[in-house]
Amino acid sequence: MFNVRKLNSTAVFFITIILIIFIGIGDLYSGYINYSLLNEADLINRLGVIRGSIQRLLKLELIGVENAELLSSIDASLQDLRFEQNNPALTELRLQWEQIKQTILQHRSSPSGNLQHSLLSASEQIWDTANSAVLSIQNLSEQRLTQSKLLFALTFSTLMLAAVILVWLRRYVQGQLEYLVRYDTLTSAITRSYYEKILPREMEHARRNNSPLSLIVLDVDKFKQINDTHGHIVGDYALQKLAAILINNLRRTDFLARIGGDEFVIIAPQTTKTEAKKLADRLQRIIADTDFPGLGPISISMGIAQFDFKESMNQLVDRADQALYQAKADGRNQTAVSF
Repeated sequence: MFNVRKLNSTAVFFITIILIIFIGIGDLYSGYINYSLLNEADLINRLGVIRGSIQRLLKLELIGVENAELLSSIDASLQDLRFEQNNPALTELRLQWEQIKQTILQHRSSPSGNLQHSLLSASEQIWDTANSAVLSIQNLSEQRLTQSKLLFALTFSTLMLAAVILVWLRRYVQGQLEYLVRYDTLTSAITRSYYEKILPREMEHARRNNSPLSLIVLDVDKFKQINDTHGHIVGDYALQKLAAILINNLRRTDFLARIGGDEFVIIAPQTTKTEAKKLADRLQRIIADTDFPGLGPISISMGIAQFDFKESMNQLVDRADQALYQAKADGRNQTAVSF
């Protein structure tokens, strides 16, 4: 009940940052792949146009019809491909085109059967080279499509993981908020507001099951003097250590609540006032034997009241408070029981 672990958000923060970076990189790379696919599709279309234009130009040249505009258009189109330096077929295509232009100029100035044969051979050769360029680009596009599918799968998995983390983070935040509502940040005892919900519940449970329930109210003797003499830091540390001792020596079914500065309440289900007195005496001995840094030993006073099924919560608490006042009046560092 009392070993409540405060969650550490460092791991969540770093995992979230890593996921955001991964998703961002994935989006950038996905954009690059899409851009490359569009560029390669455009390149294949341009190669088809260039290939067809070269074939048409050569047919015209073979029948003696010159078309300077078409030649210039092919030349300009191939010049636009000069940035594609990583494709050997495109490089070869440009070289073959330069040879074809020289052959065309020679054929125009001095037509012959050999030059016509050269143009026919060049036509077949540049067609094959253009096909090779198209195939190489298509293979590259297929590889990018495969990468795109893998990237999609990874991105989808990452988004699913991110969704899981967001759900977990939401629960984590809710858990932290619940912890802050239920547990005192200084001592890890339950808060007064939560104690006021638990006590009526335990009273009703005891009433239904006809089982005993005891309430132990306690505070530190002369705690104001400790704060005034040694300072609030020493006083806060004393409360932390006191609460830790109490928590470690209570049952998991018991509740320790901090309801004021140095005032605590123990809700002890299934416990008679006689059993509660034994528990209180044991706790007082342990605390008396403990050295509190900067203070040495300290003492506590305790008041006990066993729940009478006919009384209200306020009546039960008042009886426990009256017992605590009696313990204080009798000299402190002791326990009084309400009868």
